[in-house]
Amino acid sequence: MVFNERKVSQEASGFEGKQVLLVGIASVPNAGFPYDPTCILKPGEHCFIKHESYVYYTKARIEAANALLRGVKSGQLIPQEIMDHALVERIVDGLQQSPHTAPKFLHFYALTGIKD
Repeated sequence: MVFNERKVSQEASGFEGKQVLLVGIASVPNAGFPYDPTCILKPGEHCFIKHESYVYYTKARIEAANALLRGVKSGQLIPQEIMDHALVERIVDGLQQSPHTAPKFLHFYALTGIKD
C-alpha cells in the first residue's frame, strides 16, 4: 500500500525528491508465529486480500515515487484497485498505533498532511 507524499517540505524534512511511504500486507501466519495484530484485513475487504491478512508495519519503507513508476512500467510492480476509504483509514490509524512503526515513518506521515 502506498501513502502519497503531498506537503513535505524537502528542506525541513530531509527527504529528497518526491517520496512515498509503503506498507506491506501479509497473510496471518499459522498459530505460534508472531505478527502485528494492529490492523487485520479480512478476505474480500479488498480484491487483493484472499486470506486473513495483517499490515506489516515493521517493514514499512520510504521510496522515491519515480522508482515505483519505473517498477510499474517494467512490469515488476502490478497496480491493484484503489482501496475503499474506510479501509485506508483503518490502515492509517494502525500505522499510528502499531508499536512496530518506526518513528521515521510516523514523522514522514505527519509531514504529508494526509489527514488534514
